[in-house]
Amino acid sequence: MKKKDIEIPETTDFSPKAFKKLQRELALARAEIAYLKELEKLDRQKQRQKKEKSLKD
Repeated sequence: MKKKDIEIPETTDFSPKAFKKLQRELALARAEIAYLKELEKLDRQKQRQKKEKSLKD
């Protein structure tokens, strides 16, 4: 996904509660990105191991 694809709605609610909600959503998004990067890393490791194993056989 490109940065252009992300649509950020206009926010007019500047209350502390709304700010906390936005911070929480940002933290969740960052955690999800970190999780997906870790999954991708593990998947690449698995594929590399499969490739090495098939080359040995």
